[in-house]
Amino acid sequence: MKQFFSESYSRVGLGISPEQLEQRWQGIEKYIEKEDLDVFELVKMYYELKNNEEFVQEFVKVFNDLDISFTKNNRRELSLLSGIILAELMENKDYQLNAIFSIVCLSKYNIDVVLPEIIEKAIGCFGSLSAKSREAAHVYKNVPTKPFTDCAKSLKENPSMDETQIQNLEAAYQAIASSITALVSNQREMRKELELYREESSILSWICGEWSNDLDIQLSKKRTQKSVAFVLAKELADLVCVLPGPYASKSFIKKMLDLCKGDKATYSLAELVDSLDNNSKQRIIDSYDCIDSAAVITPILCSVKCALEIGAPDVWKPVVSGRLGFDFPSTENNILDWAELMYLECMLIKTNRE
Repeated sequence: MKQFFSESYSRVGLGISPEQLEQRWQGIEKYIEKEDLDVFELVKMYYELKNNEEFVQEFVKVFNDLDISFTKNNRRELSLLSGIILAELMENKDYQLNAIFSIVCLSKYNIDVVLPEIIEKAIGCFGSLSAKSREAAHVYKNVPTKPFTDCAKSLKENPSMDETQIQNLEAAYQAIASSITALVSNQREMRKELELYREESSILSWICGEWSNDLDIQLSKKRTQKSVAFVLAKELADLVCVLPGPYASKSFIKKMLDLCKGDKATYSLAELVDSLDNNSKQRIIDSYDCIDSAAVITPILCSVKCALEIGAPDVWKPVVSGRLGFDFPSTENNILDWAELMYLECMLIKTNRE
């Protein structure tokens, strides 16, 4: 990562000395060692969106302590530094899902970023983690009982405790402790496998039945893709039991969307939100309310919530634009991309409930 970091500074052309470059790297290492890192604020900084001022001050101070000339004025340098930190956090189990989902959720809004490789890494990590969680072969630990039997037999035959029997009893207790640990591990792995089987069975039933659970209808060409895209994305998220979710999630959504009628190549987010009836909006927010402190990370859920609360189409859009800090109405994507983004936002909310 340090090599990529150095190459990134050179490519972006921020014009710092080798000594300052080393100080920046020391700052990254120091920052990552902090407790309770705010991933959402880091993602906003990476995308050069408006940050909490207290967060910015604390972030800048880490680097300013190493280089007195470092300031918060160079937004692209802050973006680069936060991007490198996020790349490191994608390898950290405590932060990786939040980092990955948050980055990918904002990846299709045409926001210019200084290091697009960070988005590519997030997408790659998501695919790798999804596949690994389903393809790993779990090895169940054997729980032996012979040491306990031998020890009990020895004590029964000769109740007096000689040195050998004391050693045998100690070994038996150690074996009991080891066996309990193995049983707990086996139970944990079995529970995960049962959850995976339940998830896969539910998704298979959902796809084969061609049925929308929320709308309580069979999907057909009588329905437009525009009117069901976000509903179907939410329904797939409902069925996921094991994070980060199935590797083929996009294909699952496509299979269901293809049952409905498409009418345009691309859509705006506002079009899709306005196509939802209030009942659908309410079900989405009841299940996956956006994170108020980081609404910008979940633009679709933020839009659905505002549209539901405000009601008037011409009013909620500027409100959302103000909260997000970028011109979301001008962004257009194909229907599958929008549905996938909605699914990822729901998964991000699920991740923060764990």
